[in-house]
Amino acid sequence: MSSSSTSAPASAPQLDLTPRLAACLDKHMVLPLLDFLSEKKMYDQKELLAAKIELASKTKMVDFHAGEYKSLHGKEPADVEAHKAAVYAELQASQSAVGPLLAILNDENHLAEELVKEERFNPIELDKSHGVSAQNIDALYTFAKLNFDCGRYRDSADYLYYYRLLTRADQPEEVEKNYQALWGKLASEILMVSACTHTPLFFLSCSLRFPSQ
Repeated sequence: MSSSSTSAPASAPQLDLTPRLAACLDKHMVLPLLDFLSEKKMYDQKELLAAKIELASKTKMVDFHAGEYKSLHGKEPADVEAHKAAVYAELQASQSAVGPLLAILNDENHLAEELVKEERFNPIELDKSHGVSAQNIDALYTFAKLNFDCGRYRDSADYLYYYRLLTRADQPEEVEKNYQALWGKLASEILMVSACTHTPLFFLSCSLRFPSQ
């Protein structure tokens, strides 16, 4: 990014830590950072917009990417409909893999919350009473990550919360994903707050990425 010659002192871009922070952040966390730079008018606005478009193209936020692309180019990307269809199909397949567990989590009567209160929200009870398998639990992590990549941060945070309740941090085969889910939930919650308040909260997580596994 080149600096704007009229909007900021010449030294401002040299003092900007954005490139270093961006290298340590998940791409979703970099997008609010670019919005912050846009508000400060430290760089050419078209270059910042192009950077946002490039970042968004690497996510599954199809509508957001198409909107930013249209702002710069005056039209949506040529492949936007095909991209939407591919993401929708991936979501449907991932949702199906979660099976009966997702029905519990999305129950309008807050069944999951009741099970947690009754201390019945565990793999053994869910398998016995609702037919939830270990594969369904594992698929919940994948589905939560997919929701995150689509920009559905609230859903991602909720699913990761319940995923962590169903895995144990003291079990060698589960500890890594449990830990990853904790950071993914934190990232989701930071992005939710940032979106609601327009506050650049990315500084709280300068080494934060949603795990790629």
